[in-house]
Amino acid sequence: MQPRFDKNNTTLTFETFGNDFNVPADKLHIQGVLVNLIDNSLKYGVKPVHININLVEQNGKVQLALTDNGPGIPEEYREKVFEKFFRVPNANRHNTKGHGLGLSYAAQVMRQHNGSINVKNLVEGGCRFTLSF
Repeated sequence: MQPRFDKNNTTLTFETFGNDFNVPADKLHIQGVLVNLIDNSLKYGVKPVHININLVEQNGKVQLALTDNGPGIPEEYREKVFEKFFRVPNANRHNTKGHGLGLSYAAQVMRQHNGSINVKNLVEGGCRFTLSF
């Protein structure tokens, strides 16, 4: 994804907290979830795009949180973004490519891993997607 990071003047930081990050997971599908979340940050983020990924292990549980500096998701659509084919209505983004499948795929993958995905808007702008294993 480095060429897209360069094109968008993207800053990506990665931090870890904890010691044991091993989780039984399908590498291909979890990678697909991460690529989808990063792709969404690049598509909707405010230029220059800033993405922060935190990987946290505590008491045998692992969470991965991806935070960006995009516009966030209007509250009335926060839970709907995980529905198949749903796209947040926005007249200014009609040319953004996508079919509304990425986040429903992410939610399905996390359910199949006995985990969860959620999203929270940040007071300072942007949002945080959290994957819990």
